[in-house]
Amino acid sequence: MGQRLDMQEMGQGPGYFLECYCKPGDMYCLTATRIAPISEDQLLDYSLEFDVWVVAEEPVKLYHSLFNRPESKLVYNYGSSKVFKAGLVDTLYLRVTAQNGEKITGKTTIPDRIKLKDVTLLNNRLSANFDCSSDPRQNYYIFSARFSTDGKRKSREYRYLDYSNVREEKQMHQSFVNDDFLRCDSIEVSLKRLTRENYLYQLTLLEANNANNDNLIIPSPLQSNLNGAIGIFTCYTEDQITLKVRK
Repeated sequence: MGQRLDMQEMGQGPGYFLECYCKPGDMYCLTATRIAPISEDQLLDYSLEFDVWVVAEEPVKLYHSLFNRPESKLVYNYGSSKVFKAGLVDTLYLRVTAQNGEKITGKTTIPDRIKLKDVTLLNNRLSANFDCSSDPRQNYYIFSARFSTDGKRKSREYRYLDYSNVREEKQMHQSFVNDDFLRCDSIEVSLKRLTRENYLYQLTLLEANNANNDNLIIPSPLQSNLNGAIGIFTCYTEDQITLKVRK
């Protein structure tokens, strides 16, 4: 997650764009800004004041600031020092009020925990296993790998996985083949379990990014799950493993 947004499908009038990814064990972070009509240049204004609440076991207020996190390229302008604790509730709710009184709402379920298994590197092939759920709603994933050389992180490889047709618990196998693995210092392997709404949102972000790089591709509308804005309010779970390749 974390690809930037193509604004070509934002409609004729101004509106709002929000992104909020809740991860168990992490603080609450949210991006909220106004977007211009498609006829105008997009200048994201992170200074706008919103009243932002996430309702978990209790309401959590997010305060206006401007920051990013080391593992993410996203810019956040609302956050809280409180940590999202999974297991206490099964649904989160978003309540946002703009200065003019406009309301933005959203809700999300919380995916089950996920675990990487048997992560190995053999020559230029990186492989990993994980257990797929018998619940098809739990079977949307992003499998990724990012390698580092001389302390510099390289671009991450992604695999978007839809196993919603699986109706039984089953072990899945995924792998990447990359000759750069042979020359790197370490590889960060990640497996994220997503909600269906987040999975579809990430795919349309990918399509928008591809459209930016190829003017022959028409971007598809963004798969938003918000009322009163475009964007995403969602939860995900993640397991990460770092493989040391060269000492």
